[in-house]
Amino acid sequence: MSICRQYIIDSFTTTFYMTIKSENFTKWCKINWWILLLMSIVVFSLIFSIFGKNHIIDNWTKTLTNILTPTSIILGLVLGYPLLKKKLTESYIAKQFDIMYNANRVVRAKCILLQDKYIHGYRSSEVTIEYITEAKKDILELRQLAIDAIHDVYRYINLIYRTLMEMGKYYSIFGNQCIFITCFF
Repeated sequence: MSICRQYIIDSFTTTFYMTIKSENFTKWCKINWWILLLMSIVVFSLIFSIFGKNHIIDNWTKTLTNILTPTSIILGLVLGYPLLKKKLTESYIAKQFDIMYNANRVVRAKCILLQDKYIHGYRSSEVTIEYITEAKKDILELRQLAIDAIHDVYRYINLIYRTLMEMGKYYSIFGNQCIFITCFF
């Protein structure tokens, strides 16, 4: 063997032994315990099959199956629960955002229809009790559509609805003595 080749082998073994310290080895064993368990099961199975003790392996595998099946189910539930919970939470949040997005789109379309109806139809005209009742009915319908929308949208529509309710009460108290002029931009 040449000197260069011997030096490479010695440096490799020295580096290998330096990296395998007792604390690194125990850390590796704690992390990869399942590999060690599987390897030991394979080694014991080979030893028993070589020596002709297959009935011991059969009894042992039946017992292992009876123990391992419920244990793996319980272990799967315990380890899988946080992941399942996280996935269900993410799914629920995404579903709620989709509901809010769709509700906002419906409210936006209804607002455009109401804007076209009231701005063009009643510009600079007298407000009557029929006008207030019709507006309350339309805003109530819009309010019901806005329940699943963003909270601010519902709050503003509810504010408009309450304003129309109070305006209707005020108009019914004072009757024809009070004339409201609508001023839109």
